[in-house]
Amino acid sequence: MLTPPNDESEEWIRRFDTLTTRERPTTNDSYLLVSQEHDDAFRTDYQEWIRRFDNVTETDRKAIQDYLDTLDLANSPEDPNISLIMVVTDPDPARLRDAIGSLLGQIWHGWQLIVVNNGSTDPEVQRTLDDYRTSDSRMRIIDLDTREVYSDALNRGLAQADGTYVGTFGQEDQLRPHTLAWMSIELHHHPKTVVLYSDHDRIDESGSRYDHHFKPDWSPELIRCQDYIGKSVLFATHHVIHLDGFSPSLTNFPEWDMTLRLALAHPGDNFRHIPSVLYHQRRSDGHESQPTGTEASTIVTAYLENLGIPCELKPAVNGRNLIPTFAIQGSPKVSIIIPTRNALEDLQACLTSLKTTSYDNYEVIVVNNASDDPQAIDYLQQLTTLPRYRVIDYPYPFDYAALHNTVIADLDTDYLCLLNNDTEILTPDWLTNMLGYAQLPGVGAVGAKLLYPDDTVQHGGVIIGIGGIAAHAHLNLKADEEGYHQRAILPQNLSAVTAACVLMRSEHYRLLDGMDPELPIAFNDVDLCLRLREAGLRNIYQPLAILRHHESKSRGKDTLASHQERALGEHTHMRWSWGTDLLTDPYYNLNLALDDESGYSLGPSRVIPPWSRGVNWYTLPDCHNFGHSQPLPLFNGDSLEAHCRLPQRIDGTISLIQVMIGAPSGMLDGSIHLTAELGNQKATSTESLNGHRGEFPFTFRLDPKQKLKATPGALLSFHLTLKDATEPLYLILYTTADGWGHQIAGLRNKALRVTLALEV
Repeated sequence: MLTPPNDESEEWIRRFDTLTTRERPTTNDSYLLVSQEHDDAFRTDYQEWIRRFDNVTETDRKAIQDYLDTLDLANSPEDPNISLIMVVTDPDPARLRDAIGSLLGQIWHGWQLIVVNNGSTDPEVQRTLDDYRTSDSRMRIIDLDTREVYSDALNRGLAQADGTYVGTFGQEDQLRPHTLAWMSIELHHHPKTVVLYSDHDRIDESGSRYDHHFKPDWSPELIRCQDYIGKSVLFATHHVIHLDGFSPSLTNFPEWDMTLRLALAHPGDNFRHIPSVLYHQRRSDGHESQPTGTEASTIVTAYLENLGIPCELKPAVNGRNLIPTFAIQGSPKVSIIIPTRNALEDLQACLTSLKTTSYDNYEVIVVNNASDDPQAIDYLQQLTTLPRYRVIDYPYPFDYAALHNTVIADLDTDYLCLLNNDTEILTPDWLTNMLGYAQLPGVGAVGAKLLYPDDTVQHGGVIIGIGGIAAHAHLNLKADEEGYHQRAILPQNLSAVTAACVLMRSEHYRLLDGMDPELPIAFNDVDLCLRLREAGLRNIYQPLAILRHHESKSRGKDTLASHQERALGEHTHMRWSWGTDLLTDPYYNLNLALDDESGYSLGPSRVIPPWSRGVNWYTLPDCHNFGHSQPLPLFNGDSLEAHCRLPQRIDGTISLIQVMIGAPSGMLDGSIHLTAELGNQKATSTESLNGHRGEFPFTFRLDPKQKLKATPGALLSFHLTLKDATEPLYLILYTTADGWGHQIAGLRNKALRVTLALEV
């Protein structure tokens, strides 16, 4: 019987583990689509990562120019043109020329540069600027007799800006050749954009790139305590003018201040992010690299005052960043729900630590899940006599989702706090800090920072996509370690947080009908958070709320076969429910790894630029589709019919279809014909089998005119026929389960392993 080759198989390595080109192993013709990189040097070597994933070749330049031509941006008065303001104050003349040279070398020509000569005294700088005065009509130089504060000098340039969008350009910084092209394309496709930013890195004395900053999409909470956007940003000019320009008298960070001011008046959908390094900044550009001290406090305080919510700025653990802590409005009731089964010592430690909580209006609901330890039962009985405590019996098999849905249905409370019985409170103001954020308009779930007993991080939020579904961020960092660009120590928006300690409005929980009953143990918190996000609410990681977590000590690990089967089913249900949404987390950059369980290390870039031909690969979920395989022989002239149900959330156009096949011995020959139907759509493909052997994913390429538009929840049907073959072909079957819609005609509970290439 054929079984999938393990990673040590020489044949597997020979066929699939030596690829370094941008191709997916398929038929004899390579198909340039997705990066298959198996040498991990790029994960820790940024220069190697750049070499593999971030070079702009002549082929790229032509593709970008061709795409710009198809959009006809240059001849459209409604499309964007960009003004950049450069304040010059005695830079290194050579670096100034390099900076301006990077603008002159742009693929997109619809730009204007306004140079504000802010009292430069270096004669070489003066000569350099004089050389540019008449060399290009798109450049305008303004000379100031006396040196002005940075933001005031920017406003001098703003008055001369003709572009529909305006940005700042550091006097020694550099742009990528395609920076303004990509930004113009993005603005063309999203004309309501108010703020557009990209990723950035730094360049050293020799011009080498370092200190990459791969940013999240728009994060209202993070921008309040960190200028994570920096200078790689454009603003809609008319909105900047409406605010009377940049705030006066700011020596540093007028861009951050402008972003915050615009955030007060415009929805987050109008703040867009390009996940690619389009800006190189020098540390010696005359300005600080991150806001600290008085000026940072001034910028954030002004923003928070205009926000109209009482708050206080507290220093982060690094002593540099400032974290807003919001005053609680009124005295809302919080119900803290703690499921338990026996585990007396854990529960006692948890409840003892809860007594340190500084916020007063809370009740503790201990849910007794069929405890049978006499001492635990006696302790629970004692709790019923104490004020603030309630004990509710749930005498059924452990089901985290059903337990909470049942208990919460009968509660009369303002906020729900789900808390594990194996946690201990480490900061008395934990609930105050979480509740302050939970009360903000538009907030869904607020999660805490959880530490292992050795004071390393167990939970710093949840990243979607790692491990196929989700994983905890910042795993195993030291408690006060900053993490990637301070992300471990600052409040921020994330797609999900763990229910080991989570706070939310009770009305939000009920609005979504609670947790999904199909997820009794795992991923129910992730699913709930994703549904909160889908409803337009923001989920927040609050690192000022710190707890110790012994991680499921009382429930144990999933070691029984039945538990593993249940876990696999939950894994599949998540992939079925969320589909291609699991491929992209808006708060986790597409250039970061999905196979690093703690997150934030470099990974193969998953960015598909708008001018590029690329796809996302998605393997259809199935309850047991990763279990043991078995071969089904297909002889010359034989046919097979199969069906696969698409996930409930899927986006893109199917251009390739892969199925697992194998050869019992020797080389395959002949061809295999595919007919695929999706609703009223139909596609065909015939591929040669000549020269293939072993077991591998075989790719059918659909005719460009027959590509299938993926429809959520639709049934994808296959008809496979082997032709002109002297040897049988083995189709690799996997055990499936009822309910997933994956079936082979005539074979109950057997399915093909199907992977789709989705053009997006």
